[in-house]
Amino acid sequence: MATIAKSRTWVIQSKLDAKRKGVVYETTLSRSYDAAMTVLGGFQGTLFTDGYQVYQMLDGVQHANCWAHVRRSFTTIMTSHETARQFVHLIDQLFVIEQGLTKATAERRMAVRLEKSKPIVDKFWQLITTTHALPKSQLRRAIAYASKLHDNLNRF
Repeated sequence: MATIAKSRTWVIQSKLDAKRKGVVYETTLSRSYDAAMTVLGGFQGTLFTDGYQVYQMLDGVQHANCWAHVRRSFTTIMTSHETARQFVHLIDQLFVIEQGLTKATAERRMAVRLEKSKPIVDKFWQLITTTHALPKSQLRRAIAYASKLHDNLNRF
């Protein structure tokens, strides 16, 4: 019987110009540092990721993290935690704003994000700091995950 190896598909998307995007799919056997260097070595710019620590070791990039991953950590506990629903609601507001920016220029996206998204992100962090959760609870784990990504979630 043949052995099946796990693999990872990396999706690299870039805006080529105002009207075109480029997408590259790269497959590696792991998400290790060596794999990241194979795929992303030499990249300069903003790297938008899930917060996996390997990416932090890459030089020459500005890191930004994914709100969808943070959202997922709260959606799994929404039925048992009202506060988790509040976190999800705030993140959903960010997604609505982004949907309206798909055809906007980089300058316009930045202006709208600073005007509309930043106040929502500020509310999110205020809720993080005022929420009390038991030390080993799922809510505390979701808060810890978001908090660990704080700086890179605040990139506009």
